[in-house]
Amino acid sequence: MEKAQLIQILASAGLFLVVWYCLRSVLKPFLANVEERQARTFGDEDAAVEKRQKAKLLDVEIEELLRQARHEGAQARDAKVSQAKLEAQKLIDQAEAWASGEIEKGEKEVLSLKQKAMTEVPSEVEKLSRLVVERALSSGKGSPVVH
Repeated sequence: MEKAQLIQILASAGLFLVVWYCLRSVLKPFLANVEERQARTFGDEDAAVEKRQKAKLLDVEIEELLRQARHEGAQARDAKVSQAKLEAQKLIDQAEAWASGEIEKGEKEVLSLKQKAMTEVPSEVEKLSRLVVERALSSGKGSPVVH
């Protein structure tokens, strides 16, 4: 081999080593950045999938809690309605008892007044009879009798 060829081979080899070293020092951080970006991208995608799954689980949990709350609300409402019905029936019973007592008092009062009237009627009939007779007798004399 000639000396020129050897120099050219050594220069090419040296140039190769310099380019390789430069590329290695430049490409290594670049490739590290690419790998890091790719890892972040896949990590972000994985995190997004995981968050979607968590969101679905939370939706299911929220729906279950809402169902339970609705059920408890319905039970509380039914209990209040039942309690209100019992209280209303109690008030109705009290009103009926009061009304029965008032009716009974009224019936007793009417009976008492009826008995009083029955005992007073004969004496009133007698008074009215005398008055009629006196008027009839006095109408013939010309002067009215005043009582």
